[in-house]
Amino acid sequence: MSLEDENRNTNQIIDEKLRSFGLVDSELLASFDEAYNYAAASTMNWLIAKLKILKEVVGHGKTIGIESSRRISDVKELNAWVCERYPDIAERI
Repeated sequence: MSLEDENRNTNQIIDEKLRSFGLVDSELLASFDEAYNYAAASTMNWLIAKLKILKEVVGHGKTIGIESSRRISDVKELNAWVCERYPDIAERI
């Protein structure tokens, strides 16, 4: 399996977990932060795609968890969290 295939599979797994469980654990949150701070178009687009999945999840009435300490139950709360944590891309979510 090529590295590209492996990355694609990993992303599919992440997407499925976000849709099914709505949980951003500490490892995934660190990946989000790393993608944001790296500030390349590819990493920003990756992060935006993941955040859009979370928006879809809360838009369907599910609560998502950010690490073990925060629960977000609607789009307004998610937007506030994104604006606070990732202000440069908040309007793209």
